[in-house]
Amino acid sequence: MRFALSHLGVDAMAHASADAALLYARERWGWLLRQSRPASLIWTELRKQVCARVGCASVSVTSAAAICQRLPRISADSVLLCHELKLPTSEAAELMGLESAAVEAALEAAWRSLTQLPCGARI
Repeated sequence: MRFALSHLGVDAMAHASADAALLYARERWGWLLRQSRPASLIWTELRKQVCARVGCASVSVTSAAAICQRLPRISADSVLLCHELKLPTSEAAELMGLESAAVEAALEAAWRSLTQLPCGARI
């Protein structure tokens, strides 16, 4: 929910995104539990739901959306999860279905790529 809200800035749209991702999980629960990284599959669905709503007229550009526009997906997600949402690197990596080293490398790449975001927001 916090990830969706950071991107969308609109509570109702963030709830709709999170609800859709949870519905996806509920409808596929048995299958998800047989997968090696079920959290990453649900994460992918949440990202998909959020991205589908980012272009809506009622959504203004948030700093999270600006990050996503300027960085590759893994770097953007790493920055948002580790710095905006304050998850430890290991938890962010588990959520995204990656190794911690991949998240750390993505964060390093983000620092090199971004000095300042649009609208004056900083990472």
